Amino acid sequence: MARRTVMIRDYIPHFNEIDDQLRTIGTTGYVLAVNIRYLRPEVIEVTYPATWWEEYRKRMYVSVDPIAIWCVSSEGSNRWTDIGRDATFSLNNIVMKRAKKHGLNFGMSLACKNPEFTDGWSFLSVARPDREVTDAEGEELWTTFVKCTKIIKETVLLKKSELLSLELAAQGFTQKEIAREMGKSPAYVKLQLASATRTLRGTSTTHAIAIAQQ
Repeated sequence: MARRTVMIRDYIPHFNEIDDQLRTIGTTGYVLAVNIRYLRPEVIEVTYPATWWEEYRKRMYVSVDPIAIWCVSSEGSNRWTDIGRDATFSLNNIVMKRAKKHGLNFGMSLACKNPEFTDGWSFLSVARPDREVTDAEGEELWTTFVKCTKIIKETVLLKKSELLSLELAAQGFTQKEIAREMGKSPAYVKLQLASATRTLRGTSTTHAIAIAQQ
């Protein structure tokens, strides 16, 4: 079942306040991505310079970018200069050098695994042209990062059991058949389908399936 990518600002009340805070620390911009699976985020917000973001996507830097690789394989926070020291491959170094031409000279990345979702990671990366991100700013970023991911998890994303229930329902399985496939009770399946419908803002299971398939 295809997953939809949505903008974070559409789901977090008063996101402009958070945006202002992140831009104050990351003066060149930031990227906040929640629930990344197979290098694709389910929810994202990007304020990096458009010229850099276009180059980044066009040349598919994500697979060799040491910052991106760190973000989907590590937890905690780290400055880009420290991550860059481990970027031994010349192509990796080229990505960071190209980023500097767009004002992404210094930065910090924060990442965590989403235990509620299969293979899901979330990260926040901020960039600035003039200096390192301070420890105090890093703590502020972490608080904001946790707050954003918590809101998104509660309002936007489908859990594995909800997604599986929808997938089987989309194939024509009844709730009893879905329960048998999942090794759960029909009541459990009913709850999963109802939860998925609320999360996707559907009016029925059929409507939720249609939204998810988009």
